[in-house]
Amino acid sequence: MKKIEKSGDESTKYPSLSEIIVINEKVRKRYILFDLNGGRNLIHPDIIEHALNAIKFPIFGFNLHPGVFSKTAYLSYTIIKRHPFFTFNEETGLLVAKLFLKKNGFTLLLPRNCRRVIIDIIEGKMNQDNFKNWLRKNCVKID
Repeated sequence: MKKIEKSGDESTKYPSLSEIIVINEKVRKRYILFDLNGGRNLIHPDIIEHALNAIKFPIFGFNLHPGVFSKTAYLSYTIIKRHPFFTFNEETGLLVAKLFLKKNGFTLLLPRNCRRVIIDIIEGKMNQDNFKNWLRKNCVKID
């Protein structure tokens, strides 16, 4: 059973919905040659809003996602798996993780195998806890 810890993580800095949308727009502009959906790439904002609320607010006084790595993994994993955007969910999820960790004093070093990690998440070979551990292993604390 997953350990549930009391809330009290008020110092965590979260990415906003608008920051997440901007990340996706930047990825799209870098890679897309023509727009298939008239510039509307966010098709399910509720998915991102729910994920942000799930990591920010305790439930009955308990934080289901304690610590920045658990919160980052949950948010990024949700974007990668649940596809709130029309395109580039995988890249957006990984870059959101990088932003989230940077806001909280870490640099995510993206190794050559980071594409494999995304594929493993998509194919169900890497669960959220394993992704959290991968994030932790590939981060350095910013001084």
